[in-house]
Amino acid sequence: MFGFSAIHVIGIVAGLALLYQSYRLVAARKEGIFEFLLWAGFGVGLLVISIGSALETVDLLAALEGGLSALGFARGTDSIFFVSNLLLLFVVFYTYVQLVESRRQLSDLTQELALLRYDLEQRTDDED
Repeated sequence: MFGFSAIHVIGIVAGLALLYQSYRLVAARKEGIFEFLLWAGFGVGLLVISIGSALETVDLLAALEGGLSALGFARGTDSIFFVSNLLLLFVVFYTYVQLVESRRQLSDLTQELALLRYDLEQRTDDED
C-alpha cells in the first residue's frame, strides 16, 4: 500500500517546513498574506505529490496528466514541466518586482536622509 522511499520523506519534511516557516513569518508580521499563500501553496503541493506518489494504490501522476490533458496540454509530463516552469517564472517575476520596489524605497530614504543631514548642518551653522 505504501512505497515510501527517501525522496518521499524528504518531500514531506520539506513541505511541512514550508508550511511551518510561512505560518511563522506571517504570525511575526514579516511576510504578507500573498507570500504566505504562495509558499504555503508550494508546501501543500509538495506534500500532495510526495504522499500521493508514495501511495501505491493511487496513481497521482496519471491523475495530474489526465487533468492537464483536459485543459488542452498534449502530454502529461510535458504539461507538468510547463506548469512548474510557469510557476517558477511567476516567482522570479514577483521577486524582481519586489527588488525594484525595495530599490526605489532605498533611494527615497537615502535622499530624505541627505536632506535631513543638510538641514541639521544648516541649523548647527546658524547657532554658531
